[in-house]
Amino acid sequence: MNRFESQATPGVRGLLPYQPGKPIGELQREYGVSDIVKLASNENPLGPSPRVR
Repeated sequence: MNRFESQATPGVRGLLPYQPGKPIGELQREYGVSDIVKLASNENPLGPSPRVR
C-alpha cells in the first residue's frame, strides 16, 4: 500500500476506476443510427429543472 492509499478512507480505497463511455462511432454502429448527441454523465438534454432556476 502506498502513502496515498494508507491515508485514504476505506470508502475511497474501494472506489472503482472511471469507465469512459463508448465513442460516438461505436454507438452509431451498435445501434444503427447516424444522429447521436453525446452528453456527459452530468448533462441533461432538458436543461435544469424549473424548480432550481
